[in-house]
Amino acid sequence: MCFSAEMSALFSAIGLASAAYVYKATGNVDMTSALVFFVLMEALQVVQHFFIAENISDPICKTQMNQFLTILGYLHIMCQPYFTNLYFSSFRKVLGKAGPGEDLVWVIVKRLCMAQFCFGMARLFMSPGFNMEDLSKDQITALTLTKEWLSGPQMCTYKGVYHLAWSIPLSEPTYFIANMGLHSFMMFVPILTIGGLTELDSFLWLFGTGPLLASYISPNLHEQASIWCFMSIIQTTVGLVSVMLQGQLKNVDLSVKMKAIDSKQAVKKAAKSL
Repeated sequence: MCFSAEMSALFSAIGLASAAYVYKATGNVDMTSALVFFVLMEALQVVQHFFIAENISDPICKTQMNQFLTILGYLHIMCQPYFTNLYFSSFRKVLGKAGPGEDLVWVIVKRLCMAQFCFGMARLFMSPGFNMEDLSKDQITALTLTKEWLSGPQMCTYKGVYHLAWSIPLSEPTYFIANMGLHSFMMFVPILTIGGLTELDSFLWLFGTGPLLASYISPNLHEQASIWCFMSIIQTTVGLVSVMLQGQLKNVDLSVKMKAIDSKQAVKKAAKSL
């Protein structure tokens, strides 16, 4: 695999260092919490490498530890929209982009993310079974042929082409139970809805280096999710650098404006004294 346990451990350390720097530099608890959240996924992937199966037919898939870690991975994924929007809302405040009443809008967005989390977890709790022998032939066929991320006929973390892969026998989506598209909606739509075209760069960065890049790297729908999780440390770290640079540029612009104002006032005083 191209993405190893060592690489995940290195990215975990980078993410943790970034989180510590953010907290020390800004004292922003929300942004720090979001960074730590994504670090936890990398730490989880490090552990999963020690209990990984060769494929979904490997007996290791049926071990309690492999399945427990797979469920933890799914739990983390279902929480991602909440912490992503927490990150976006916090950096808009840091950069002074937040408009009047925006805090209330973000509260609503985060509550919607909680609802999305409940829908996602319901699909896990309503799973027809965690092992292939618990499923009917039709269920196995449906979970094998699905085009949806993560859905598979066996609960397992196994080796993908480049990285670890997650297969989870999720219940079939219905009108009452949303599919993974709801996760995508809550990840990408709120920041564009709230920030408009001023946040187009944030949207493109998150989407381009996330699901789009993951789908380009691997055709395995179970693996694409884990690749994006691996890349999330890069996404948040680059975002952090962008926030800090924009903040510095803003301060520089402000200092330049203040100097211009001071010089104009000095000219006016000199003119009055004449």
